[in-house]
Amino acid sequence: MLFKTRFHEPIRRGEITCTVRIWQRPHVTTGGRYAFGSGSIEVGRIQEIGFESLTPALARRCGFSSLVDLLKIAKHGPGERVFLIDFRYRDTPIERAPRTAPSANELDELVLKLDGMDRRSAKPWTREVLQLIADHPGTRATDLAAQTGRERDEFKRDVRKLKTLGLTISLEVGYELSPRGKRVLAADRRRSVKHRRTPD
Repeated sequence: MLFKTRFHEPIRRGEITCTVRIWQRPHVTTGGRYAFGSGSIEVGRIQEIGFESLTPALARRCGFSSLVDLLKIAKHGPGERVFLIDFRYRDTPIERAPRTAPSANELDELVLKLDGMDRRSAKPWTREVLQLIADHPGTRATDLAAQTGRERDEFKRDVRKLKTLGLTISLEVGYELSPRGKRVLAADRRRSVKHRRTPD
């Protein structure tokens, strides 16, 4: 969950513990933790409210200077649904997948793991999903899944498998490849080219 810089210190001091977002759908979940500087934000509750519930008092409670200020900042894209999100700041960071570049041996091991995941599935999917995320970072899982002809929940389960290997990073909306994921995808392409070569 992203906040403008002017909200950061009040959030760290515990002076702001809620916010409003105007989205097409929720982008956070109750109990979810999201990176926030050197710490994290933990969502305690998210509830959908009507526009009539947006008042100057609520705006001030969320750290906005006015209701107009809230409406200018809280609206994201074409969304028309209003969400009130209660949260708390934690001074401990969330654990992320490894983002360091793997060694040559680690690259080989990761490629073999992807091969194994593909063999255990009805059809190969790992490279397709990695390439899709590489080509469309920050795109909703629903839209990415539609490009593969799969259901969103099935697609998200597979992305979580790749995240466990440290190959993807979850964003507020969508995903991106980690440095490790980019290296693995590049190494896999080189391997594919090498295997396609024929002797002179």
